[in-house]
Amino acid sequence: MIVPELLILFAVIGVALVFLMLLNIKLGLFIFFVTLPFQSIFFYFKFMYMALSDIFAALIFLSWLILLLLRRVEFPRKRALYFIGILWALILVGCLTSIDQRTSLRFAFRLLSFFAVFIVLLSVMQNMRIVRLILYAMAVQLLLISVVTNWKYMKSGVQIQDLSDVDEESEHTRVRQSGIAGCMNETAFNITMLMPLTLGLALSEKRKKLFVVIAVALAALVITMSRSGWVACMASVFFLPKLRLKHLLFFAVVFVLVFSIFYNIFIGRIEASTLKSTSIRTRLLMWDYSFYLTKKRPFLGIGAGNFAENAYREFPELVYRLPVGINHCSTHNQYLGILVENGIIALIVYVLFLVHTAKRVLYNKTFAGEKMNILRRSVLASFVALVIFQMFAQYGLRNYLAWSILALAYCLHDIAAREYEKEKVVSAHVSLEVVDAEFAEGEKWESLSFQDGQEETRIVDDEQEHQKDG
Repeated sequence: MIVPELLILFAVIGVALVFLMLLNIKLGLFIFFVTLPFQSIFFYFKFMYMALSDIFAALIFLSWLILLLLRRVEFPRKRALYFIGILWALILVGCLTSIDQRTSLRFAFRLLSFFAVFIVLLSVMQNMRIVRLILYAMAVQLLLISVVTNWKYMKSGVQIQDLSDVDEESEHTRVRQSGIAGCMNETAFNITMLMPLTLGLALSEKRKKLFVVIAVALAALVITMSRSGWVACMASVFFLPKLRLKHLLFFAVVFVLVFSIFYNIFIGRIEASTLKSTSIRTRLLMWDYSFYLTKKRPFLGIGAGNFAENAYREFPELVYRLPVGINHCSTHNQYLGILVENGIIALIVYVLFLVHTAKRVLYNKTFAGEKMNILRRSVLASFVALVIFQMFAQYGLRNYLAWSILALAYCLHDIAAREYEKEKVVSAHVSLEVVDAEFAEGEKWESLSFQDGQEETRIVDDEQEHQKDG
């Protein structure tokens, strides 16, 4: 429970933040993304548990609504909102037929905070200046996460050889480094999503210091020992912006250094990836149980947030019980999570939404500029990492960073399209001026030729008259 003094303090801070964001909502978004890793603090309310990030998101959305009423911002008319609306409607309908309706309603309404941030970003990110501001906030976030993760590892006194064969869940918090979030896989998820975006910002803005941030982040990613993060990171490499030779040499040196220092982690973690591994057996068991529950309720699912309660009853030895709203027991697969909790129709809508988003960052003529193409490929790389990571963890639907990447994909495409149309208009205007100039020059020469012809005719006529007189 929150004591009254803290409640008053939070209320004062909330009012101050709303006032700040009414003056400059872009600054509020910058603060939100920079401090996002520190917002994983949960509070108990009568109806549900809420994270500090949910409260911050609600304040952002409230400020945006006031600005919308004052006509200082516009409502985003994007097709993405149709997918979001249909998805949430399906989840809400599923609550009516769920096993535990109260839990489902809690999870369904908490989803609104993630959708709210997505809508605000679609509305606010209307030019490259704001996009760069958000990307700089994410670069700062990456630096904070990476530095804290490396610092916790150095202060832990753990030797590298101790990390090589650790796989039991009971050893995770003692040996594996969980960073700010307190969860090694969530830390790896954040690093994997943010690295491509920071690289794109470094290349487009020519900021050499950001390359150092990426090097520190790579070491932090290795220390988390998250195989999901490693796989997603390697998959995103194929979609990164094209690097110059000096950049390739820099990252080659960084990779060799990191690999040589943490060689035991790589080899030990790979060797531990067998069917005897606790984490792998747990995932396989949860996936099998997900299909089992899906067969019972294929269309609307068992209800949002209901998988954990069922898993607690079936496998009490593999999961640890936490209050509703702090759900660490999951399907370990975002797609399976939607399928089992919200039904096959909701899964189809979500996949179509991802496909629709992917089309907006695939190459087309609107991304002709070098800087725009660099940012496009960096967002595409983060998007690919998100799609891959969701196969091993549930960090897509209820994660602010994931929704921010999807919003970046939409907004970057629209900004590029507007700039492309503007360039077409300017090119057409210049071409028209050239044609007008050429036409005017042609008329001038025709006029001169006509006058010369008249002069010659007059001379010939004078000569003929003179001959007649003679």
